Order: sequence, then C-alpha cells, then structure tokens
Amino acid sequence: TWPECFRDSTRRIFLEGEAMLEVAHDPSHPFIVQAGDLQVRVLGTTFSIKSYDTNDCEEVLLMEGSVKLLLSSGKSITMHPGNVVQYDRRSGQVNIDNFDVSTFKSFDEGGSIHFFNMTLSDIAADLQRMYGTRIVVADSDLAGTRFFALFSNGETLYDILRTLNTEKRMKIEKKDQTIYLTRK
Repeated sequence: TWPECFRDSTRRIFLEGEAMLEVAHDPSHPFIVQAGDLQVRVLGTTFSIKSYDTNDCEEVLLMEGSVKLLLSSGKSITMHPGNVVQYDRRSGQVNIDNFDVSTFKSFDEGGSIHFFNMTLSDIAADLQRMYGTRIVVADSDLAGTRFFALFSNGETLYDILRTLNTEKRMKIEKKDQTIYLTRK
C-alpha cells in the first residue's frame, strides 16, 4: 500500500508479498519499504523484496545501488549489489550471502525462481502461490530442511518438486487438488 501522493519528505510504502523495485536516488526524499519485520531504506537502487505473512523467511536481493536494512530487533545492515539477506522471523537469525546479479531475473519477468537457503515449508508456500496448487508438508523435520535451488527454464511445479527430491528423501503424492510431501 502507498499513499495517492507522498505529502512529506519521506516516501514510505508498505508491502506484504513480493516486489521488484527500481527507485531513483533522491536524498531529500528518502524511500522506505516497510515489509513485515524489515524496513528497507532505499538509497537509489534496484532490488527484490519478499515478505509474506505465511513465510518465516523475509528476503531482500540487491541488483544495483545500495539499501540499508533495519530489522525489528534494531540491527542494521547495509547491502551492496549481489547481496541477498534473509531474515527468519521465528528464530531472529540473519543470513547474508551473495548471488550472481547477471543471471538473476525476477519471476514476474519470466525469469528465475530461486530458493537460497530456504526451508521446504517456505518453498511450499511460495510454490503454492505461484502455481495455485495447495501443498502440504506433512513432516516437521522435512518442513525445516533447507534448499539452495535456481530454476530458470520454465520448469513445471512437478519438475521443481522432483529436483528438490533428488536425494529421494520425500514422497510426493497428489490427492484430490492437494500435493502432500512426506518423508520416505
């Protein structure tokens, strides 16, 4: 959500979901994105942010420029191009990593689907939103398993699930209109 017109010197928007933003540098009018437990102060940049109420993980990927992240705990992180910061709301853990900016395209641009150190539970929530199919992870240990994966060739939902299951640790079963993921 955002106002029809920014009335003061600070431009502030509120996000629940996922967005790719390009913000022009304007020091006299700071741009702030409030998303869940994250506040992103934009300094003129292109970045992707993901913050869903249904996911434990909030994520910011920086393509160019710089942003300053302020967590609800008060911790502040200045990001540089190629940084990905993930914040786990439940544990308070912050993970900072890098990605190759030249290969990244947002999902809405017909680009890649990425899971950088994400739990299967958050991945299932993302896939459910993207593909419109209910996905249930029926085992808590399996739900907490973390994955690194990048899909950029128009993979189907089942292609992605089969790839995540390369170690054959889970059973993928469809009943009615729901996919169940259980431990083998």
